[in-house]
Amino acid sequence: MELHKLDSNGIEYIYGVGPISDTNAQRYVNAITEGYKRWAGSYDIFGLPANVIVNVYPTYAEKKSDANVIVTVNSDFYSYVPTTILGSWNTRQDPMMYLNTGNRNMDSVSRLAQHEFGHVLGLFDAYANTPLTWKASSDKYENNDVMMSTSNPAVYSYNIAMMLYAFKNNKLQTYGNSTYGRTSEVYFRSESLKPLK
Repeated sequence: MELHKLDSNGIEYIYGVGPISDTNAQRYVNAITEGYKRWAGSYDIFGLPANVIVNVYPTYAEKKSDANVIVTVNSDFYSYVPTTILGSWNTRQDPMMYLNTGNRNMDSVSRLAQHEFGHVLGLFDAYANTPLTWKASSDKYENNDVMMSTSNPAVYSYNIAMMLYAFKNNKLQTYGNSTYGRTSEVYFRSESLKPLK
């Protein structure tokens, strides 16, 4: 994970805000790191146990174009991973994530990062109902699915299975048919995709 750093006078910035103290910058790094680590845990993937470990190594980039995570504080613009919203996600990308924090506290920033990291891992949104996105079928998916909610998101075994399918097939995994592809095969592998961690 990288945050933007301007090299003039050696002052560190979180992109889009201007200089902030090292302490505040570290608070964002910690919150985002915690969001990524919320994907770690023990899961059951179609009857097979799987342990997910997440290691994060924060660094600072000298230029915005070199950063993987761009954080804009006090912006109400939405957060996103460009390759996901463009439908061009693939395993060979060097993903870029834009986190716009608005007035969120650090726990909320962490949950936002957890959701956006799902896009980096190859999962599409499950909360909308438009021609490009779909509301996940409530009979198969949990209401607090990490890709459906940032208020109290949880990662389930089927999220991990979708991530594995994304990397196996080099293809964005979706919760329903649309412009970006057909419903993930994970949906059809089990009558119920609701096993908890």
